Amino acid sequence: MYGIMSVGAIDCKEDEEMCEEFSVYDSGAGNVIKIFTENTNDDGIEYKGKKDWKQIAGAASRKMQNFVNVVTNENYESFIQ
Repeated sequence: MYGIMSVGAIDCKEDEEMCEEFSVYDSGAGNVIKIFTENTNDDGIEYKGKKDWKQIAGAASRKMQNFVNVVTNENYESFIQ
């Protein structure tokens, strides 16, 4: 996913204000992973799955905007226009 997704990290002990801005609080459960869309008003969703890069990348890719159109015989003319 190189070039498609960006990853960042915040140390909440060092930057409490930023953690508050993104609603990341120490729950005692360890690292918090949040997934954001390209929308700057997005508050993000907390990822609660397995902490494996493939699982996280899959969850993040499902949040990405989809530009794919399925063209069928029924919608071909309207797609061309």
